[in-house]
Amino acid sequence: MLGLRTYLPADGELLASWVQDEDTYRMWSAYLYKQYPLSADEVNASYSERVKTEGFFPFTAFDENGPIGHMIMRWTDTEHKTLRFGFIIVDSSRRGKGYGRRMIELALRYARDKYSPERITLGVFEDNLPAARCYRALGFKETGETELIRDKWKVVEMEYILRPQEDADCASAAKFSLEMLAPCGLNCTLCRSALRKESPCKGCRGPQQHKSHYCTEICRIWTCEKLAETNGFCDRCPDYPCKELQDLEQRYATKYPLRESPAQNLADIRSLGAEFCVETHRLRWSCPSCGGVICVHTGQCSQCAYTPDPERF
Repeated sequence: MLGLRTYLPADGELLASWVQDEDTYRMWSAYLYKQYPLSADEVNASYSERVKTEGFFPFTAFDENGPIGHMIMRWTDTEHKTLRFGFIIVDSSRRGKGYGRRMIELALRYARDKYSPERITLGVFEDNLPAARCYRALGFKETGETELIRDKWKVVEMEYILRPQEDADCASAAKFSLEMLAPCGLNCTLCRSALRKESPCKGCRGPQQHKSHYCTEICRIWTCEKLAETNGFCDRCPDYPCKELQDLEQRYATKYPLRESPAQNLADIRSLGAEFCVETHRLRWSCPSCGGVICVHTGQCSQCAYTPDPERF
């Protein structure tokens, strides 16, 4: 599970270790630092000053094993309409495995929710083909503007236009909340029944009205008599994992376009807390294009039909 946090000076040595050669140094920094090899002290000193005086926000991407990537966001205008992504890099041992795309997807959602810009820009060296393909796949478009670095290296400008948030009365604008965490670990906000425009379901813990046929007639989990003894989540039960939960895990691993794991969610709730889990779901399942909710059953945003790549999601 991928997350974003504020960059810490302790991350500097790791960041410097990912810049393993001069070509990576060029593509990462556009020669904005004095020289190669990159120094953690130089990065930390630069960031420390820029954070104090500018709209400058450095981040570290991480998973359960620790930091896996880095990037910054910064305002380029005083009206705070254009946010720029920069200094994007992934752990050198994990490149080519989709981490960069997932980091940028997460950053797009974070930027929309936290800063609400009208557009997001970035620059990519013309010869950095993997990065350019990644940005295009996420919806960035070339602006036609270019810059020549040291009279030799061409940087292509790209932008991502954020659509205005749709009206809040649309069902797909449903808020992620603790009440929508089902006993099995699934987040009911992602369910197509909860995303209906007419009479949306209020989740497994909500009233029975408007629940789907599956929930009321087939699913045995939310009506399980042992739930009262488990503090509301199935992994507290002595019979966990029961056959119903094993079948559920298998179904969400194989039947739907985007894989989800109730068992992993329950483990995250236990180890990291329900609030952290809900926030992680919000970042992962919010559409980077319009801010709507991506449905776990259809694999598309319920507002604009944005479709993430299942292999990278």
